[in-house]
Amino acid sequence: MTRDSSYQQTTSGTSTEIYDLSGNLAIITDAGGTMTCRLRVH
Repeated sequence: MTRDSSYQQTTSGTSTEIYDLSGNLAIITDAGGTMTCRLRVH
């Protein structure tokens, strides 16, 4: 597991996590493909 300077997880095993400018998880990629995450604002 790798974390960036904001202590956000950027890799875990074979997956890679990408965050938006607000620090929300935006994209997860791994051998199976890419998943885009959406934040629901109420």
